[in-house]
Amino acid sequence: MRADRHRFARAALVSVILLPCTEASAADPIGALEAADCAGVRGWAQDPDQPAVAIDVHVYFDGPPGDPAGSAVPIHADIPRDDLCAMLGSCDHGYRLELPLGVRDGANHAVWVYGIDLEAVNNPLLGGPVELECPAPPIVGGVRRWIAAPEVLTAWQFSTFVDLLHVDDATLATVPESVEWPAAPMLLTSMSGDGIVWMIDGTFRREVPSDALAAWRIDPATAVPTAEAELAAMPQGPDLRVRPFLVQGTMPQVYLLDEPPCDPAGCPEDETTGAGDAGTDEGAPTTDAGGDASGGDVEGSGDGGTGTGPSIDPTGEGGPQPSSGCGCSTAPSGSWWLWLLVTAARRPRSASTTAPPVRRAGRSSPRTSRRARP
Repeated sequence: MRADRHRFARAALVSVILLPCTEASAADPIGALEAADCAGVRGWAQDPDQPAVAIDVHVYFDGPPGDPAGSAVPIHADIPRDDLCAMLGSCDHGYRLELPLGVRDGANHAVWVYGIDLEAVNNPLLGGPVELECPAPPIVGGVRRWIAAPEVLTAWQFSTFVDLLHVDDATLATVPESVEWPAAPMLLTSMSGDGIVWMIDGTFRREVPSDALAAWRIDPATAVPTAEAELAAMPQGPDLRVRPFLVQGTMPQVYLLDEPPCDPAGCPEDETTGAGDAGTDEGAPTTDAGGDASGGDVEGSGDGGTGTGPSIDPTGEGGPQPSSGCGCSTAPSGSWWLWLLVTAARRPRSASTTAPPVRRAGRSSPRTSRRARP
C-alpha cells in the first residue's frame, strides 16, 4: 500500500510539472503612457508572454473602465521604435493616437491607458490619469456635406466621439454647404493589382490614400475589382482626406467637411491637378468603431486631414492654409457612366432623409472589448 501511495504521489507531481501555463501564471502586459497632450497620446506596450507580438491598448477619456462618463478608443501598439529593441527584445511596440475631436473643446479631460492581455487574463493600467486641455481646431475653407440620416453614420462607421467636432452656429455658417455625402461607401480597385482603393463620389472616383484607410475604417478587401479601362474612363476627383472630419452646430444636422466638388468638365487647362498638401497622420488603430442607428456614442479613431478646405491643426496653434489646384481630371468619353449607374443601384440606401439626432459622445458607458476588461 505504501509503495502504491508513493507511485501515485510521483505521478501527481509529474502531471503538475507538465501542465501547460495557466491563467494564473500569465504575465500582465507592460508599458508606459509617455505623453498625453494636444499632439496626441503616445507610449509603448508589450505582453511578455508573447514578446514579439503587438498588442492592443485602450485609451480612456474622461473616466476609467466602469465610469459611465468615460469613452474608450482601442489602438494597436505596433509602431517600430529603435529605443525599444534592446529593452524589450523586439521593436514594434509603440502606440500613438491623435486626440479625438470630442475632447478638442478647450475643456479639461483626463486620460488613462490600459494594456490588453493576449491571454485575456488581466488588462493593467499602463499610465494615467493625465490631464489635458486642448482648444478646438480651426476650420478653414472647403465645403460641408450633409450626413442625411443616422444610417449613413453607421454605413461609414463614423464615430461621434472621434470624428465629430461641435462648433458654434456662426462658425458653421461660414462654410458653404455642398451636395449630400454618399449614403454608403462604394469602393473599387483595379484588376491590375496596384492596390489603390477608389471611392465613388457621384460621377467621380476619388483615391483613398493608403495612410487614410484605417482612419476611414475602410477594408481594401471590400473594394470591387474593376477593369483598368473602366476606372480610367471615370473622371477623377480629389483624394479623400487622411481622416473624416464631422461638424455639428446646435441643430441636429451633422456635416462632413470636404474638398469643394469638382466641375464635371474637370480642371481648367491652366490649373494644376493635385489633392493638396498632406496633413498629419498620427497612426490609426484597429477599432471596433461605428455609428449606431441613433448617431450616439461610438468608439473609433482617426488621423489628420489633408488638402484644400476645412482641416485641423493638431496643436491648435494656427490654422492650415488651403492648397492650390482643383484636384480634378476629365475622363475620355465612353459607357463608364452606364456601368456606374448599374453599380450604384446595388448600394444600400438609408431609410430616412432626416438629420441624425447626434448626441455628444462620452456620456454613457463605453463599449467593452471581447477580451477581459481592466
